[in-house]
Amino acid sequence: MGRQRFDQIKRFLHFNDNSKAKKPGEQGFDKLYKIRLVLGHIRSKFLEVTPEEHHSIDEQMIPFKGRSNLRQYLPKKPTMWGIKVFTRAGVSEFPIIEYTGKQLPDTHKLPTRWGRQRFDQIKRFLHFNDNSKAKKPGEQGFDKLYKIRLVLGHIRSKFLEVTPEEHHSIDEQMIPFKGRSNLRQYLPKKPTMWGIKVFTRAGVSGFVHDFEI
Repeated sequence: MGRQRFDQIKRFLHFNDNSKAKKPGEQGFDKLYKIRLVLGHIRSKFLEVTPEEHHSIDEQMIPFKGRSNLRQYLPKKPTMWGIKVFTRAGVSEFPIIEYTGKQLPDTHKLPTRWGRQRFDQIKRFLHFNDNSKAKKPGEQGFDKLYKIRLVLGHIRSKFLEVTPEEHHSIDEQMIPFKGRSNLRQYLPKKPTMWGIKVFTRAGVSGFVHDFEI
């Protein structure tokens, strides 16, 4: 389907009778009137699912940077720009399995339920390099990525083992990231404006054969 045809269909695609929409200030005004029937249908399908025993009620951000009076800016959220939705969700249990490349007996599986405090504790003490040997800023040999340099080196070596294609392209790529890091950059003209810039050498298939941060 051509883009003009798609835009034409999108222009005349409606999910409600716009002539009956209330204007701002009138009784019964609904900001989501145009898609209210669609939202109602989706919500009814969610309510048909058998509920779990335990639930959590919280807010969630739907990433959105377009034009809408529903859009909010919450700088302390991972998704800063978006539409806030209040949700009631179940606490589903997903098994966390140790993977070594081969089938393991059940005795080697981690518990199916893992508390958040336990996860945070393991994450706190999980290291990939000897931090006591890290160079400080200004010292010779200082490396911003020292803490994960061994991991990056291992990943890069595996990329280099892949048989290269005939034609390659060298370009920069953004890894989406909005956390705290002095590697984070803001490039307003990129599709991903906030992130960590990586220089890559990729084949025409899109596979990355080499990279450098």
